[in-house]
This record gives sequence, C-alpha cells and structure tokens, in this order.
Amino acid sequence: MSTEKNPIAKTEAYVEKHDLKSKVTIENGLIKVADDIFETTALMDAGLTLDQANKLSKAKGELINGVTFVAGGLVHQAFKENDGLTEVGYSFTMGQGTKVSGLYNRDAKDHVVVAVETTHRNAEFNRVATHLNSMFNDINS
Repeated sequence: MSTEKNPIAKTEAYVEKHDLKSKVTIENGLIKVADDIFETTALMDAGLTLDQANKLSKAKGELINGVTFVAGGLVHQAFKENDGLTEVGYSFTMGQGTKVSGLYNRDAKDHVVVAVETTHRNAEFNRVATHLNSMFNDINS
C-alpha cells in the first residue's frame, strides 16, 4: 500500500461528485461539454440559479461601464489641463479572481481600452496541469 498522497485528489473528487465524465466527452476528435455544465456544477455549488448569475453578470457589466465613463470624464479634464499627460489608467477587482483595468491614451487610435482579466490559476490547477503534462509526456516518448 502506497503512503504517497494523490496530488489531484480534490479535482478527482469534484469530477466524481458532478459526474463530469458523462458531461465532458470526446466525439470524432472534438471535446463536447454539456450545455448546462456551468449551471449544474459551479452555480449549484455556489447556491445560485442561472438567473442570479446572469443578473450578477449584467450588474458587473454596468459597473464596468459606469466606472469607465466616470474615469473617462476625469481623464478628459486632466488631459485638457495638462498637455504633457498622455496616458492614465485605473484598475479594480470584482471579487476573487477578476480584475478590471482601463487605460486612456491621448494619442492612440482607440483612446479607451478596457480589459477584464479573470484568473483561475491556483495550486490545485497547477497540480492538475502538471499531472496532465506527465500523461502527455508518457504518450509522446
């Protein structure tokens, strides 16, 4: 009997809990993911309905629009007052793993650029990626 700890036990338990092997399949060389996978896994775990998640998504979009508008007005005034100022940015977080950044540039073709960055990398993801890399290395050697 091995005393070595399984580094991806948490993910394997999640896969089993949600029966993901029946929801993520391969057909003719293409991975097929069940249309309702988000609702029946992540939302269920969070105690949310799809309607609630959609409302949250809409509210986040409205917040991004609002912040971008207000900041843009401030930057416009700052550009008018200071010819040497060419670029101003902002950033804020929206919960764990989501960062919104805006950049205003006086001289660029697109004066306003906003990026929403989501991160899912964590220690468990890194362990899963390492495990998968070793599996692929086995078939490629």
